[in-house]
Amino acid sequence: MAELQERLQAVLDKYAPMYKKADPDVDPKKIEQVTEEVQKQRLALKKKTTRMNEEAANVKHTRHSDMSKMVDRNMKVIEGIEELRADKRQYVKRVEQLGERLIELKNTKKRISRVRREQGLPPPKWEEESKDEGPSLPLVHSGAEPAAA
Repeated sequence: MAELQERLQAVLDKYAPMYKKADPDVDPKKIEQVTEEVQKQRLALKKKTTRMNEEAANVKHTRHSDMSKMVDRNMKVIEGIEELRADKRQYVKRVEQLGERLIELKNTKKRISRVRREQGLPPPKWEEESKDEGPSLPLVHSGAEPAAA
């Protein structure tokens, strides 16, 4: 153990003078200037980080409000689509009802015509008119004009 201490002391004695400063470099003016510069940089860094944090908060707020606006707009679009689907269902149901009613009326006309023929009466006026008019117009408007005969 004593040998180890002697060896360590020898290493310390050999290398310690290289790490010791011969001239202490302590200039009060220089230290004051360094301190001022450090304080200026510290303040500048503090301002910069504060500004960056504010900008980040603004960006976050803007994104949030933009997302809220888009969500609201999408919700309104979805509500509109749902209303249109409900309207379509009503119209489809109404078209079916009108189609059934039209079939009933045609069957009634045929029955009346048949009964009148069986009784030997002249045909009803609508049969004479429908023969003169030609084919009836389509139920759904196709956008095309009827062809002139």
